[in-house]
Amino acid sequence: MFKQTGNEDLALKIRSRHAPGEGDNDPGRKSRRSNDRFCVLEGEIDHFYLAGQKDALNNDEKALLALYWLQKGGPRGMQYARALWKQLRDQYDISRGVLNMDKADRKKNLYSVYKTALMGILAKKMKDQEVLASVRATLRSWQNTDGGWVTDRTPDLQPNGVANAETTALVILALSD
Repeated sequence: MFKQTGNEDLALKIRSRHAPGEGDNDPGRKSRRSNDRFCVLEGEIDHFYLAGQKDALNNDEKALLALYWLQKGGPRGMQYARALWKQLRDQYDISRGVLNMDKADRKKNLYSVYKTALMGILAKKMKDQEVLASVRATLRSWQNTDGGWVTDRTPDLQPNGVANAETTALVILALSD
């Protein structure tokens, strides 16, 4: 996010503390490297944990993988990105402003706000103004009075959880031009 907002110095400062090959400090991701998931948002695809795959299981992974293929480029990259976009577009409920629940969401019975934000980030890249407008309207309406975004929404789209930096950062990327 820092690179995209013109603060590459902050990105480099963080990177100097956590090298791409370093193990992740999240207990649920001990077997993974740090910065292997959202690195595609910064244009760094070499360390992406789904690199080279054509499809993924959950909506967030599909969106990140589509962003990977867009950056990889070439006819094959565009083909894979479009196929993933079509899957996500078909799962997007434009009237409610959310992706239909994937397996991970159904397990919690909650909509993940960051997945809606990723849909908006990808919609920008795919130049789908209809989806982008819907995502942005939804995300704006979900902003907390303290400025952040709560991590999840219930099936009736009520906030569930607390605001956190990751969700808020992704929403800011989806809302920014």
